[in-house]
Amino acid sequence: MKKYIYKLIFIIVFGIVSQVNVFSQSTDLLFTMQFQNASVHQAVIYPNPVLDNKFKVKSEQIISSVEVINVIGKTVYQYVNKTYSTGDVFINTEDCEKGMYLIKITFDDDEYIIKKMLIK
Repeated sequence: MKKYIYKLIFIIVFGIVSQVNVFSQSTDLLFTMQFQNASVHQAVIYPNPVLDNKFKVKSEQIISSVEVINVIGKTVYQYVNKTYSTGDVFINTEDCEKGMYLIKITFDDDEYIIKKMLIK
């Protein structure tokens, strides 16, 4: 009887260990996939908050467009870089009211990032 109990305990323990190992491998794979798909695109918006109705968007990647989106989701300004040149993008916010805005920066490979900006 003891022999069967030991076998049963071994099967249970081995099953738990193997399930933990499979779970560990699947979470490692999921983390690796998410890390590989993480965006490498970065951009800086300055000054933030905007005080004089102008701000710059700077990135090492080519920026194809910049959208200024208000808090209800309406695009209030859009800049399109038709020449696909690098460098600073200057945005004029004279027509924007004071408040919080989202800045959607789209790059030449159609990847995008969204930043928050405050206009005072």
